[in-house]
Amino acid sequence: MKLCFLTGSRSNSFGGVYTELFTGSVAFGKKVGIEVLDGGLSIGNSSIFLSDLEQTKGFEFDLICIVNCNETVIPNPYLPESETFRDLARFYVAMTRSKSQLILSYSENKSKYLEGVDDHFLEEPWHHFHPGTPTLLGKPERLHNINYEGNIPDDYSLMTGEQFLYSFKAIGLDGSLIKKIRELVDGKGLKSGKDQVKWRNMGKALYSVQKSPRSRNQFGPETYKLFIELAERVGIKPIQ
Repeated sequence: MKLCFLTGSRSNSFGGVYTELFTGSVAFGKKVGIEVLDGGLSIGNSSIFLSDLEQTKGFEFDLICIVNCNETVIPNPYLPESETFRDLARFYVAMTRSKSQLILSYSENKSKYLEGVDDHFLEEPWHHFHPGTPTLLGKPERLHNINYEGNIPDDYSLMTGEQFLYSFKAIGLDGSLIKKIRELVDGKGLKSGKDQVKWRNMGKALYSVQKSPRSRNQFGPETYKLFIELAERVGIKPIQ
């Protein structure tokens, strides 16, 4: 029997600062001895897994348990209303990964996505299903407990990719764009021939991709479009 426990998080909406939170989940999984889903994992050798909503696509489990289905978590309250459909899509895909049993868990007030579903779910307190006191294994470190050394610029154009991904403007970003920003805007920069292929900050990256097809190719056609849209939305300015 294959079981997967998923968690919601308003910090990334399974988008912005996603990479850092996923890394934290991996560290927590190692700490408690439970495998964490990623795109390259085979689920054949284990029975219990941890995941976020982002990583479940393509897998199936006998039981899926999604915790933290709270109104202050799913959908992400920091996202514009027009962007919350992304959370709904990830939530839906995660639920469909269950072959037999689906558990949606919340504390205090449940997500608006769980309104009007009483005819399809049995709602009971946890202790009705698991009598006794559960063994606590701990919890992943919160994002605000992870600190940077040094000063972070106020101007998004001057930020490295990692610094930007810790800002509220990164919440709700597409996972592919997050990965490219972290990889390419590394705070150091790299030149191949006449073209920049990595950058010191977001502004320099924007300048290069606007001027050079080879620089654009580092992002890929679809992710490049997302990067340009992001720059326009948050006010990133090109830096030569």
